[in-house]
Parts: sequence; structure tokens; C-alpha cells
Amino acid sequence: MSFLQVTDAEELQIRRSIAECDDLTLIAAEYLKTIELYHHFSGAIIAAVNLDATFLVYRAIKLPEKFRDIRDTYTGHQIDIEHFKKDYNAFLENGALIHRDNINNYSEELRQRFLRWEMEEALFIPLFYNEDYYGQIILFTSINKIDQASIKSCKQITRIFEKDIVRLSHFYDLYKKETSLKSLEKEKNEFLQFISKINTLSTPDEKYKVVAKQFLKKYPFDMAGIYLIDDGMLQVKAITSSEKKYENISRNVYEYWRQNSYQLKQSEGAPAHALLNESVIYIKDVQKIKHQPMSEKDKRSLECYPDLKSVLHITIKGGGASLGVLSLWSMSKIIELSDADMELIEHIASNIGVAITNAELFALVEGQKEEVNAALKELELTKNQLLETEKYKSKAMKIARDAAEASARVKSEFLASMSHEIRTPMNAIIGLVELMQRTDLRGKQSDYINKIEQSTKKLLGLINDILDISKIEAGKLELEQTDFNLYTEIENTIGIFKSQAENNGIELNVTISKAVPEFVNGDSLRFCQILTNLVSNAIKFTNQGMVKIEAELQSKTANCNKVLVKVIDSGCGIQKETIPLLFEQFTQESSSTTRNFGGTGLGLNICKKLVEIMNGEISVESEVGKGSEFKFSVQFNKALHECEPNSSKPKILALAGINLKKEFLEKCISNINADFKIVNSGNELIESFGYQEKYQIIISDSEISDIKLAEMLRRLFSTKAIDSQQVVIFGKTELEQSIIKKGVIIKENTQITEKVICEEIERQLEKSNSEEKKQEWDLSGIFVLLVEDNEINQQVAQEILESEGINVEIASNGLEAIDAMKSKEYHAILMDLQMPEMGGVEATKIIRKTGWGKNIPIIAMTANVMQRDRQRCFDVGMDQFIEKPIEPNKIFTLLEKEIAEKSNHIIRESIENKEKNEEQKNQEITVDLKLLEPEINIEEALPKMLGNEELLLSLLREFYESHGQSIEKILEHIKQEEIEKAIRLAHTIKGLAGTFSAKELAEAAREVESTLEQGSEEEIINKKIEVLKCAHEAVKESIARIM
Repeated sequence: MSFLQVTDAEELQIRRSIAECDDLTLIAAEYLKTIELYHHFSGAIIAAVNLDATFLVYRAIKLPEKFRDIRDTYTGHQIDIEHFKKDYNAFLENGALIHRDNINNYSEELRQRFLRWEMEEALFIPLFYNEDYYGQIILFTSINKIDQASIKSCKQITRIFEKDIVRLSHFYDLYKKETSLKSLEKEKNEFLQFISKINTLSTPDEKYKVVAKQFLKKYPFDMAGIYLIDDGMLQVKAITSSEKKYENISRNVYEYWRQNSYQLKQSEGAPAHALLNESVIYIKDVQKIKHQPMSEKDKRSLECYPDLKSVLHITIKGGGASLGVLSLWSMSKIIELSDADMELIEHIASNIGVAITNAELFALVEGQKEEVNAALKELELTKNQLLETEKYKSKAMKIARDAAEASARVKSEFLASMSHEIRTPMNAIIGLVELMQRTDLRGKQSDYINKIEQSTKKLLGLINDILDISKIEAGKLELEQTDFNLYTEIENTIGIFKSQAENNGIELNVTISKAVPEFVNGDSLRFCQILTNLVSNAIKFTNQGMVKIEAELQSKTANCNKVLVKVIDSGCGIQKETIPLLFEQFTQESSSTTRNFGGTGLGLNICKKLVEIMNGEISVESEVGKGSEFKFSVQFNKALHECEPNSSKPKILALAGINLKKEFLEKCISNINADFKIVNSGNELIESFGYQEKYQIIISDSEISDIKLAEMLRRLFSTKAIDSQQVVIFGKTELEQSIIKKGVIIKENTQITEKVICEEIERQLEKSNSEEKKQEWDLSGIFVLLVEDNEINQQVAQEILESEGINVEIASNGLEAIDAMKSKEYHAILMDLQMPEMGGVEATKIIRKTGWGKNIPIIAMTANVMQRDRQRCFDVGMDQFIEKPIEPNKIFTLLEKEIAEKSNHIIRESIENKEKNEEQKNQEITVDLKLLEPEINIEEALPKMLGNEELLLSLLREFYESHGQSIEKILEHIKQEEIEKAIRLAHTIKGLAGTFSAKELAEAAREVESTLEQGSEEEIINKKIEVLKCAHEAVKESIARIM
């Protein structure tokens, strides 16, 4: 009987049974059962694509009795999507019927199944879902022929089942994805520990062995092997055993594989099949299938493993490509692997290639984040189609979102931690080198110290580059938005390289178009970072010739200006095929570049990312042997405030004459970032000083029209408005020796060209600037409180400050700093942020609330370079922020500036008046601290405050006022799904409560923090918060009793 003859009632009954089923296995079984009622087939494959349409997955298998043992092996088997597409195209061309005459038109995968399972004919039925092709069913027969009536009947049955087969296939995949996401944090920690161990090894052979041994430690297999693609073959690299009794077998297996490498063909055997399909081959019980058809190499390899029970072959990937295969064998017992085990093994294997090629750890963390984001995107795209209930949708999305937030939080914390942990010892090294350079050193000692300084600065630059990349990729890099002088920043940046360029015989020129606005709003630091990198590279790769920097206005709107900067050199140039790779990480022009010039290949990648963040583009044009032109554009906002002309801009006065025409002088001086005035007579030049103008340089022709040059100079010097060394005369002159001896510079035998004029002006400006820089800071005798917990950093900072005559006192934490200020006046405080007992932020908040700490300058010192740390300092009232490692010139300049600005507020009262005020306060406030118990342990709290009762009371009042509503804020953050903010607030409460010994509150806050970090169930979180709320209310009531 054919299915075509069934009644409507019978078909309706089938459809009802399908609708009631929500299990893929049961649907597949019901389908095959229905087919068997009307037709006989020897075998069947039900296959549907996975969620992201990258593989075709065998969802259910039916095989003849003789092949029954390998059915489980093929269930869940994944086929590359290209095979899937080829089979469908062959179906469209040949029709539904497959036989031995046309089997070669189908994929190698399908051909292997057809021939090895000894089939005569097969029926190919595509599966559709919403008119899209999602899978296929293949019905095999080894005896009977398939007639047209059977084909039509089977297709009709399939149409009834196909939508539910596809739907439940994807539902099953989604369920697996959800399970995977739940254990993502645990897997990632295991994975990072695993990879970090591999990355400590220096040779590939060591890495191969450690990889294999690590798998044997985690999973109960007896042997592990690593195979990698080498010279077009799959070759063995390492075979390792878990116990000594398997060592001989390992050696035999290694020797066999060394002599019998696999070709990269599926027919070669299981490892090659796993590699080419990027899939997993897991055979739980080898003994059941060892008599089944298999390749010759697989048969011979089985002879090397006595009593082999289980085997696993999995693809090793790296950089998006398949690199080899990891194989695990068990001779002692059958190995059962869970889905979680398989997920973790696949995840590790997919990244082993990255570890073997020495990729950086932060790239792996980023890979974790990208994977979670990809999972979130997949769930978002498929939720409406695949999830039938709103409850299940909400649950799946919450899992993915929490996992993504956890990954981002781990990356952010990693950056902050790395910044602090690396910069803290770097601060000590650089500071000690600075101190050593000030001592009496012998020749070799001085040379060694200078080289240590150079190497340390290079290392710090590399660390900054890596942290910049990490911040950019984590989305944590925030641009400053402040007004600044663009001309000055460009000139100052290029000025850094003038000495280097002159020493190398390179002409360094800067041209800024007048259309470029002088004042803009944006991030000057990042702009200069890009320019510095490009100019440094240009000089580095130019042996002779010139390096030219040009700035012009690319476009303009009502609120924005886009500036285009070009860095042009006449250096060695770049090969055409290398140019597209220049802006990739760790990429350089050639391997010889690193040997000859050094560098990591990070700089241009950072430049590209910074330019993109600043809404610009970067590109390069180059020709080998002729030079390169790098150009980048960045977008600036218009300056928020009208800025006065830069008072530090040099002023030049020029006197035109017979040799130096006015037009020529204008052309020369306009290329220099300076204000200038050109006059036509000596009298006019002298009159120019009557307007109280101050000029740094005077340029004069030797032949002027109205008065003699000597007379003009005498009258000029008599005003004492100008130093004679600032006067430059061009041309032949017969000046008296008395005037020449005053230091007037005469360029008598020089050919007067634009280049000569510009170089002389720049030389005089540089000399003037260098003389200004020699001035000393007026800091001798001031008192500074240094708040720092690291002993080496204490020593370094103290000696640097004392070198300028500063009196330094040290506090090791915030509590000691507050106590020190109660007995002494200081001109300034240098405050570290991360310290035990009490950090710099909390200490500053308390200092600012006291009468004696409102006006004192507080400068933050920290190794953290994240924008949020800077903002935190300013929010609590700190005046300035300086990064570690600390440069002496910067700290001296900051101290002088801040002390000068607040000098009228500091030392306002004498110590006697201050003591009198304190005595009055003590008389007014008489508090019985016992009223705080039992919620606060006074015996433990007071020693933490160095016995200072007022300090304890001040801290408790601050807590009562600032954190009285903290529990409600935590609940609101959770409601708004701002989990990270809730965690941060719980952490703050824990720290403060620990400081004043409110133990129950501190423990309750710690429990809430931990529960939120772990992503626990909502019910558990609510219980923990209820406990925290009770403890918090009790502490508030306790504090209220003394207020």
C-alpha cells in the first residue's frame, strides 16, 4: 500500500502525533517508522544545517544490521557546507534518484557513504523551511529498485515532517549553545590557564609535548598525538602517553606515523577526514567498528594500538585556518565525553595553533569577547523563528547578555590591572636610573646607566603601545575634548626631532596652510601620538635628503574642521606588495626591518585605529628608492571659547632694505610659526619698540635707506629693550668693533636664500628656548606630604623631590596622611590611588571636607591610565593627575604651578590657631563611641584610625551621608540591568565597612558582590541583598545614635 492511498483521517492522526512531539530523536524515529509502513529501505540519513549554516549535521541514521555498530559514530557527524551545496546542485541536475551510474556527480562524502554501505540506489529528498533549503533526507536501498510511485509517496511523507525536523534541529543546536554559554566563564579560566602554560615555552617541540600532556591530565585517555600540515602532508609532531606502560606503544605509533604521513585527501583516513571537514570524529567503542570498511592506513594504524577502546580526532586551528589534528586514544577503557567536554576540547583545539605561533594573551581574551558577541548575535537573529515561548526567549537572551558583560568586565579589569602592575615597577626603575645619573659615575658606569635608561624608555613605549591597542579593542579608549593650539602642538612635536634630523643630515621642514584654524577642540595627546609615530618612522628610514610635514584644511562645516597632515620623506621606500599589510598588528616592511631599525610593528596599527576613532582616514603612497608619503586626516570640533593669540608665540621684527626685499622676507618668515612685523626704515624699526612690543629676534639688511646701520643699532641698544645677541645682520657691513663685540650676529659671506633665512631664525629661536628651559624651579624649603605605599617608589620620589630642596614627609596610606595633616601644614600632597587601609580617593574626599584641607593642592600619582581613573580623581577634588613613571620636570612644574595658584589660601592659619579650633571642636562634640556597638567594633576600628577618634567619626558621617541610599541604588542598577555598576557599589560598601570594622555589613556586601559576579539566579541574589539591607540599616541606626 502506498502513502498516497491513506485517508485524510489517517494523515491528520500523523500530523497530531508530530505536533505533540518536541524531541528531535522522537520526530526522526516517527518519520522513519512512517516510511517503513509503506516502503522498505535499507538505510537512511536525516541531515539539517546547523544554526549558523556552516555545517550539515547528521541528525538521525538508519543502517543495515551489519553496519549497526557504527550508527552512533555517524549520528551528529558534521559535513562541510560545500558538500551540502554540491549534493543539492546534483539533485537539481539529475533528479531525486541516485544510482551507481550518477553517484560520481555527488559530493565525496555522499559517494563514500553510498559505496561503503553497499547500496544500489538512493532517494534524495531536500528539506525546506519557509521556502529556504535547510537539509536533506537520503533513503538507501541495497536490493530493491525505487519506482516513481515510491518516490512520490516518500516526498509526500517528508513534506509532513520536514518543517518540524528543521525546527527541532535548530532548537537542539540552540539548547547546546545555551548550555555552552552557561559554562563560558569556567571554560575561559581553564582555557587561559592552559594557554598561559604553553606560552611560557620557547621551542615548538616543547609546546607540542606540553599540549598533548595537558589533554591527558584533563581527560582520561592513555595517549595523545599532535599532527600538523607540513610540506603538503599531515605529519606527526609528538606522541605522548599518560603512563610508563604505554611508552613503548607511543614510540611505535610515532615511528609508524613518521613513515606513513597522510595525504590531504578524505580517502586517506579519519585524521585527514577530520582536518578537511574541520570536524570532530569521536568513536566511543572502536571494537564495534574495526571490522567495518575503512581506509588502508586506518586499518594498519589500528595494529599499533592493542585493545584500542576509544579514539577522538579533532581539528587544530589558528588564524582562521586548519593547521592540523589532535588525536586522543584510550586502551584501558571506553571514554564517555559529555557535550561540555566536547565543547571545551573543540574550543582549546581551535586556538592551539594561535598558542603555537606565539600570539599574545590579550588577543585570546578579545577572541573570547568576540565569540560571546557572536553568540549573542546568533541568538538575536534566530530567537523569533526558533523559540516558541516568550519565557524561553527571555532566558536565553539573559544568559548570553550576562556572559557578554562578564567577558567585557574581565577584559576591562585585565587592562586596569596590567596598567598598574607594569607601571609600578617601571616607575621604580626609571626613578632609580634618574637618581643614579645624578651621582658621580665613571665612564663605563655612566654608559651602562644611559643604556638602561634608553632600554627602559623603549620598554615603556612598547607597554604603552600594547595597552593602547587593548584599550581601543575593548572600547575603553576615550578621547579628550579640550581646546588647544594646533600650530603649537605641531611645532612642538616636530621640534623633538630637529636634533636627530640634523645629526643624520636630514632637512626637516614644516608647512601649515593659513586655512588651518590655529585653535581647535579635540584630543591633542592622541593627535601628537600619531604625528610623532609617522615623523619618527620617516627619519628612521631616511638616510639622507629631507622629511617634510604639511598640514592643510581638508574640509569644513559649521561645527567641525577636518585637517589633513602629510609626512613626506626621501627615504628607502616600501615595496608595493607590503603596503596593504603595514597597518596590521606586528607587521613590518620586511624581516630585515626589525634587524636594522628595531620596533614591533604596533605603531602604525595604533595610528590607524586612533585616526579612525577621530573620524579620519590614513593611507600611504611609496616607491622603493624614492621615498614615501603618509597622510592622515582627523576631525576636530571648533574651539569652544575664543582663544587669545598664543602669548608664547615668538615675535620677529624684520627690516627690509636693498638686499632683503619686503616680499622676500614675508615669504621666508610666513613658513615659521611666529608673529612678525616687517618695516621699511631704521626709524620705523626703533619706533616699533615704543608700543611696548617685545621681539625675540631682529632681522636687518646691512644696507638701509634712511639712517646708518651703526646709528640705528646704538639707538636701539640705548633703549635696553633688546639684547644685542638677538640681532642678525645679513650682508656686508663695516660696523665698529664696540658694536660687534656686543654679540651682534653678522652673516656677511652668506648667500641669502629662503632656506638660509629660515634656518638662522630657527637657530636663534631654539637657542632662546633652551636658555628659557635652564631656569630653576623655586621650590626650595616647601613642605610636601608624599602618600605612597611602595617602599621603592617612596625612596625614588623622596630623593627626586629633595634634590630641589623640598622637605618631604611620607605617609603609607590615606589614614596616615589624614593624621599627618592634623598636626602640620603642607604646601602640597602627592597622593597615590591604590593603597591598603584607605586609598587616595577616599582620603581626598575626607581631606576636602575638613576646614584644614580645602585649599591644599593634591596631585594624584597612579600607574592606572584609564580615563575613568582620571575622572575619579577630579570628581573627589584632586587638582592634577600625573602618570607613573613620574618625570621630575613634570612633577616640579606641576608643584610650582599649583602652589602658586593657591598660595593665598595655604598656610592661612598658624598651627596655634589650628590647635585652638580643634580644641573648640572637641569641646563641642563629646561622643560616647560605645553607642556604635555592637554593629561597629570600636576596639578594632580605632587602631585602624591610628587612635584618632575624630577621624573615625568623620569617616562614619561621610558613610552615612554618601551611602545612606546605596542599597536602593544597587536594586535600581539591577533593575536597569546595569550589573557592573551594582557590583562596583557593593565592592565600595565592603571596603568602607571593613575600614571602620562593621563586620556583618562588610561580609553581606562581599556576598552580594560575589553573587552578582557569578551571575546567580534572581532568587539567590534577592536573598543576599535582603541580608545586606538589614546589615546596612543596622549600621545606619548605629551611626545615627551619635549624630
